[in-house]
Amino acid sequence: MRPWTLAAWTFLTLGIAMGSYWAYYELGWGGWWFWDPVENASFMPWLAGTALLHSALVMEKREALKIWTVLLAILTFSLSLMGTFLVRSGVLTSVHAFASDPSRGVFILCILLIFIGGALSLFAFRAPRLSAGGLFAPISREGALVVNNLILTVACGTVLTGTLYPLLLETLTGDKISVGPPFFNLTFGLLMAPLIVIVPFGPMLAWKRGDLLGALQRLYVVAGLAFLAAVIFFYIEHGGPVLSVLGLAAGLFLILGAVADLWYRAGIGKVAGRLAWRRLSGLPRSAFGTALAHAGLGVTVLGIVAVTTFQSEHVIEMKPGEVTEAGGYSLHFDGMQPGTGPNYTEERGHFTIRRAGVAVADTWSAKRLYTARQMPTTEAGILTFGLSQLYVSLGDATKDGGIVVRIWWKPFILCIWGGAVFMAFGGLVSLSDRRLRVGAPRRKGEAGKAGSSRNGAGGMMRRLLLAFALLLMAAPRLCRQSGRGAGRSGARSAGPRPFSGTALHGLPEPVDRRFQRRSGQGSAPAGARAHHRWRQRRGGAELYRLALWRVRAAEAACRHEDGAALGRTGAAGAGRRAVTAGLCAQEGGQADRQQANGGRAGTAERASEKITGQPATPQRDLCTAAGDAQSTGKLRGLGELIRPGPVRGGA
Repeated sequence: MRPWTLAAWTFLTLGIAMGSYWAYYELGWGGWWFWDPVENASFMPWLAGTALLHSALVMEKREALKIWTVLLAILTFSLSLMGTFLVRSGVLTSVHAFASDPSRGVFILCILLIFIGGALSLFAFRAPRLSAGGLFAPISREGALVVNNLILTVACGTVLTGTLYPLLLETLTGDKISVGPPFFNLTFGLLMAPLIVIVPFGPMLAWKRGDLLGALQRLYVVAGLAFLAAVIFFYIEHGGPVLSVLGLAAGLFLILGAVADLWYRAGIGKVAGRLAWRRLSGLPRSAFGTALAHAGLGVTVLGIVAVTTFQSEHVIEMKPGEVTEAGGYSLHFDGMQPGTGPNYTEERGHFTIRRAGVAVADTWSAKRLYTARQMPTTEAGILTFGLSQLYVSLGDATKDGGIVVRIWWKPFILCIWGGAVFMAFGGLVSLSDRRLRVGAPRRKGEAGKAGSSRNGAGGMMRRLLLAFALLLMAAPRLCRQSGRGAGRSGARSAGPRPFSGTALHGLPEPVDRRFQRRSGQGSAPAGARAHHRWRQRRGGAELYRLALWRVRAAEAACRHEDGAALGRTGAAGAGRRAVTAGLCAQEGGQADRQQANGGRAGTAERASEKITGQPATPQRDLCTAAGDAQSTGKLRGLGELIRPGPVRGGA
């Protein structure tokens, strides 16, 4: 969703800037924004779209503000349709209006009702089903973005009220009023002032829970530099309203705050220069796009405050040869000349601009009349000096051969449109980010991170599947061993019988039922971690049962041996050697069983200690002892008895 929103917002930003400059250049009134209803019709979707862009960022990163995002998307599209209705229906009179066709306006109004009504109806039915998403503290990046959305939404509502209130009042009462710049400048300016201060703090705060004190420590130097630069600028421009210093400081604070964000991300001043450059170049493009957009907003604020505070205007009657001063320049009026164009006639006035007595430029300003529609227009003469402009516009001619001339000196006015270009360029840079590219494959690291976030038990499931595969591979071997054991001892059953004699070394009877209780045979518990622990317990119990069965088989065989040949002492020694031989026979498959069933190392040794009551020696020595015992020939037939037979529920 965010790439499409960002693309639309970028082109809308460029469109508003172009419309503002067209009105400034073509209409000859010397202003760049008049709060015209059609201008407001394009500005309201921009405000709602800016809030939507930040809300979509929170939804993408934290799965929060879903209802906010959907509602802002509906409002942004609805305001765009409403702008089309205002421009093309003829309900408003404006130089920006394209047509005056009531039938077309009714058709657009029907489309407006269908789309807006349908979208809001679906939102009313489906919004309760949307989850709230991730929680966050008020002091966090999400909290800053929520404040941003609130201010932008209220500002959009203020502009909407001022735009539609005259129409509604005229429809209901027949009274005609106009809501002009004084209302919008006061209400909109008061709303934007806190937002401009909050914007640099947003990127400095962490997601979910931020550190406001840490952000202040990072930005207090930036704020001090911004205020100092504003005071210097105020002094250079020879004073003005005191509040203009705060406005200039706010614009510079936005610019320097955007630079500080990249500065701290790269660690400049804290790490080596090469490492800092590597970090800076490794930042995602969306980070540079965000910094450019915020800095562009600061440049626009700087231009607005400078033009509003320090511009000078002169309205005088001039005759050929007269001179006037504006912005430190001298304007010499050289006279009027008639001219004719393809479809118009004009009267042009020529002006020579001098500084310290030296001519630096000249310009023409004209009054045109388009003969087909008898429409008069003004062509202003505009001269650019750095970021400032000298604006000359002709008025009506006087009876004594003079002409009314309006001259403005507009310092830093190009910052207004330059900031808009910076914001649009920041949007394009963010669009080039790989993460926002539509259809772009994820990097391996990102894909792995995304996969682990989507399925936290993915690794556990892979290990369980591997263990199951190893178990299936070991099953044929166990079956073959079971067949050989059954063939050699026909009197024996297919599996170990529950030992019904006296319990060995205090172990309760019957052994098989105890194993069933300990191993937890049955359905596996739900959840990857619980299943893993269940497999570990079951595997350890199986190894314990197998070792115990071998020991009992060896002891039973020892009881049938010739007592005279072995003696009581020899029989006991042979029994212990048989236990050792059983454990060594288990050694070959113990690693596979541990990997397949999650068994714990050393289970057989602990079983031997519990049965015999003696500490187990290292496995290698036990195997060597068992080999020596078998080499004497005393236990030649015992090896057949201690082979593992089929075990119920075994590994």
